[in-house]
Amino acid sequence: MEDLEDTLRDSLEVLSAVTHQEAELVLKPQKFDGRIRREIKFRETLRLGRGYHVDFQHNFKRELHRGGVDRWCQQKYKIMFDDEIIFQSSGSLSTFLNDSKINEDPRIVDRERIISLVHAIGGMNVGSYGYMDYETVTLESLRRPDGSDSFYESVYLAIMCSLKERGFKLPPILCKNRTINEAMQAGDVDKVKAMTEFELEAIRREHEQGMVRHSEIETRKITDYANRIRNKNDRTVPLIEKFPDCMVYSVPGKASSRTYNVLVIEDTGDYFLNPGGTVGKLGKKVADELATLGKYGGTNVFAAFGICTAMNICNTGQVDALVMDGGVEHITGQIFRKVFEQYSPEGVLEDFPDIEPGSQQKYWRERIFEGMRERGYNPPPSIVLPGNVMRMRVGNFVDQMLSRR
Repeated sequence: MEDLEDTLRDSLEVLSAVTHQEAELVLKPQKFDGRIRREIKFRETLRLGRGYHVDFQHNFKRELHRGGVDRWCQQKYKIMFDDEIIFQSSGSLSTFLNDSKINEDPRIVDRERIISLVHAIGGMNVGSYGYMDYETVTLESLRRPDGSDSFYESVYLAIMCSLKERGFKLPPILCKNRTINEAMQAGDVDKVKAMTEFELEAIRREHEQGMVRHSEIETRKITDYANRIRNKNDRTVPLIEKFPDCMVYSVPGKASSRTYNVLVIEDTGDYFLNPGGTVGKLGKKVADELATLGKYGGTNVFAAFGICTAMNICNTGQVDALVMDGGVEHITGQIFRKVFEQYSPEGVLEDFPDIEPGSQQKYWRERIFEGMRERGYNPPPSIVLPGNVMRMRVGNFVDQMLSRR
């Protein structure tokens, strides 16, 4: 929860700086009351002085499907300036919540609420600058539901576009600078610091203090990103330290003489038959089954459901076994091409093909392995499992793969 609240505070700090107003966020109610209802509703209000005002609504509603009952978050927000609506948005977010999980730990509702709020407010994303590209995007392009810019919509981006259209001089986006971006993606921290400081000097001369603060915060995030990339390229740094946001299940029990890193690529499932798929389930299942074997104490099982995350983890050369859920499809459609291009910091695929259903997993596994070979690493043992994976003894397959290491 603390990491989410830190992210939220960072976004509010940026909005406060560029608008020269204190950011006040009010949650109604403050916390989930523990009562499980068909609809669990929340409201939030963000005020930036007397100018910008944002109203949010989050409704965690039961959705019935053939695979059972889960909760999806229906999210709405509208941004006003001087009491006039300048942008509004509505949509559904997957949460993988259900009533049994809420009964086990009611705090999970508050966490999902903050996740939804962080998603709506947005903010700086130096590793995927489309989410902060106020230089290219306009309020009009964000409003077009059939346009690609609407994919990146957020409160932050809408307010930055509004400031631009009101005549404010916005600072250049530093992570778009080709030299800075190349150094950042290479993990060249010294070069990043030198280049960003050079750019900051010009920004301090040409922009007012609020915009300077925006660039200073971006510079800090760029440096942090470069440090993470540098650590990812250092094989002496444990893999678990390189991906702090990844879900990791450590196998319990007495630490073995040798421990391993197992990557499990989960699947988001079919919306109607099995929403949520194996996300949050398959990685845990692997760790639990390895624990019963009594020889893998201390081994870490990394769970991911994004191909690009899986690529970045494998590109460290520190994965000992790869398990892939072959249930449905991991990446489809042109909108995911934009996601892939933005989230592939170590090389964008130029040929994003139309892949036949049923062959996606093997295709992406080979692309993952191509990236590893390009970096001089041998691909680990791997397996693509069928759609009934949750009824299989997956731990036995992993055991067989690790015995070959």
